[in-house]
Amino acid sequence: MTEIVKKLTLKTIGCGKTEISAAVKGKTEAIVLASILGISNEARPGQTDMGSFLKFIGSFQATNHLTGEVFSSAVALLPDVIADQLGAAIHQSGEVEFAVQILARADEKSAVGYVYSAKPLIEAKPSDKFAALMAKAQAAAPALPLFTPAAAADDSGEAAIAAAAESLTKTNSKKK
Repeated sequence: MTEIVKKLTLKTIGCGKTEISAAVKGKTEAIVLASILGISNEARPGQTDMGSFLKFIGSFQATNHLTGEVFSSAVALLPDVIADQLGAAIHQSGEVEFAVQILARADEKSAVGYVYSAKPLIEAKPSDKFAALMAKAQAAAPALPLFTPAAAADDSGEAAIAAAAESLTKTNSKKK
């Protein structure tokens, strides 16, 4: 069963400093701490006495691989190793879908004794809601190709108008 948390962080899903230190102790390879997936439409910068962070707003789910527990939240604070890339992607496109594993490995040089790494499970990309909307509109009016991939890619909209006009001409010609 999924537990809903106020904000999704490694600590709130049970991967705090104590748990991570115990998990990486004596291991030479990185271990998977958690898998996190989400759709985010906002990244708000913040600051605490521990440093700066990005607060992601959207819909998130995480699985703690140390315990198997599953968590969800509308807010996520992710490790810097992945947060900066996601923040930049959101800034460029407005909404991003992502799935990533957060790993840790022992590192004597680190103040806490370990370092994070991230392994993307999918390429972080802009949300495909617009393409889904086009598909629904097309399904609702299959006789009228409202959109074509080429027309959708043309920012001017002229190709869409031309394609729709051509389609209407063909449809009307067939009716005669």
